[in-house]
Amino acid sequence: MGVNILSDVRVEWMTGEETEEFLLACQPLQIAAIKGDWESAMKFIEELRVAARVPITRYSETALMIAVRIIRRNHFVKKLLQKMEPEDLANRDVEGQTALLIAAGVGNIEATKLLVEKNPTLSNVDDFDGEIALQCAARHGNREVVLYLLDATKQDQQLQPFADKLGAALLCDLSSSGLYALP
Repeated sequence: MGVNILSDVRVEWMTGEETEEFLLACQPLQIAAIKGDWESAMKFIEELRVAARVPITRYSETALMIAVRIIRRNHFVKKLLQKMEPEDLANRDVEGQTALLIAAGVGNIEATKLLVEKNPTLSNVDDFDGEIALQCAARHGNREVVLYLLDATKQDQQLQPFADKLGAALLCDLSSSGLYALP
């Protein structure tokens, strides 16, 4: 790989030219994540370790974000999580979504569980619009994910998803998606 980047640099710290070079170099990892090709991904990650933990697309998506969108890629998700630190799971794309928000939105219950097990505080991380994974799952009518996240999501002093405006929004999302019997 022709990329000459320090092994632990975050993409957002690079200059525009370095970022373009890095993203171009990461295209094989993007393809591997889409296909669920762990063998190719592992070869790439061994050569450029930081690629498992940082955004690899122009939309600031990580390989994990790409993989959780496809339910049949959970074997890839499991192996990739072993290469990541819990705080890496809080990476956000350009819309502020984490891999958990994406998994919850598409109804990927297995990935949702894997992500929360790796980082239990992730269920309280919101996107740029203030939406958490529980709300996203409710809005999309993903019953199994909602039931799981109802237990995994905790009220804390910063975020109170079951109170005030957030609680009302959650009830609206549950109701509009036909999950109104859950609360």
